[in-house]
Amino acid sequence: MKLKHMLMAATLASLSLSQYAFANLPSGVHSSLNTSNASWNATSKTLTIKKSVSFGNDNNKEGFYWTVPTSIKTVHINSNVTVTGGFRLKAPMTIKGGNRNTSKIFGTNTKAWAHGPDGVPDPATSCSAGAKGNDRVHDCEKWKYGAISVDYNASASAQYKVKSLTIVNARTYAITALKQPLNVDRVTILNTRTNDFRSNSDGIGGGPNTRITNTKIDTWDDAIKLYANNTYVKNVTIVHNSNGAPFQLGWGDKPTTTHNLHNVLVKQGQDPNGHFNLALFSNSGGTVNATVNTSGLRAEYSSNKKLWYNGGKVNLPLIVMKGSSSSKLTLKSLDGANVKLSAPAAKQGNGQASAKMNGVWAVKNYYNFGNPSLVTGCGC
Repeated sequence: MKLKHMLMAATLASLSLSQYAFANLPSGVHSSLNTSNASWNATSKTLTIKKSVSFGNDNNKEGFYWTVPTSIKTVHINSNVTVTGGFRLKAPMTIKGGNRNTSKIFGTNTKAWAHGPDGVPDPATSCSAGAKGNDRVHDCEKWKYGAISVDYNASASAQYKVKSLTIVNARTYAITALKQPLNVDRVTILNTRTNDFRSNSDGIGGGPNTRITNTKIDTWDDAIKLYANNTYVKNVTIVHNSNGAPFQLGWGDKPTTTHNLHNVLVKQGQDPNGHFNLALFSNSGGTVNATVNTSGLRAEYSSNKKLWYNGGKVNLPLIVMKGSSSSKLTLKSLDGANVKLSAPAAKQGNGQASAKMNGVWAVKNYYNFGNPSLVTGCGC
């Protein structure tokens, strides 16, 4: 009997400790999170957001963001839950949803949030002088005012994972790590602010060895930044709206890099002003030297599409090299590749471009070989 009572007491103590562990949130959670909308599993180090929550509004410049404590290894956003706010990461961890379509991170419906209430950039604002007038942030810091960003000095020892969720109308860039590897899988990135040319709604930019898979990007700025070496993109669909490039090679000097694209579908999007600002592959400034290998790539632009270039309209090319004359882009198809690329022109700009497609070295505005119908992107 004594042993039975001891076992019962131990069981009750265990249950009490378990309930305590799940009831109390760890230190460092955002002030908007509490035990009514979030829970904590101390064993798996998972913080689950159970109900929709807002970290702030347009006027909360910093309070809108949660710098996730390094003690938390996973943030789980339940199905049918929207977090209005942003996440800043300081150590490798995972942010994931319970349902790709209904687990959401939302930013703002305001266009050009970074430029302040009037939505117009102040001419005195610069990276060196900082934000002036009613501008909220300057160009060189916009990367950390999006949906998910990794601290510049955070460890690059492991991947920062974003999985199974949707990002809608991030204030600026959706997901950014300047030096660290990202692993983005089953994510949808949307900008529903129609004709949005000033929000810097870039999609994904990661450090070396970044992986982007099973993802859809439909924004009004650069979709994927091929800045750091060995970016791997597979089963991805990009909607190319008139502002930004599906693949941006650099707005400034970048190191020599190699990237791999597999089963990537680029869809022609909206061009309300009758032209695009950038092409499928674009180097917007500085000097780059990028090699892009592909086993499956499809992008088809109508024969009447235009590019706005140096103050006028020209035929839309597949490649824009606006950086220095020393910039280089090399496109290569892998053995057995499925490729269809078509645009009114091949290349625009002073930078250099070469292509070895289907065994032939030639920069053209039309490629069609293998079985392009097999290129389906994310299928979403």
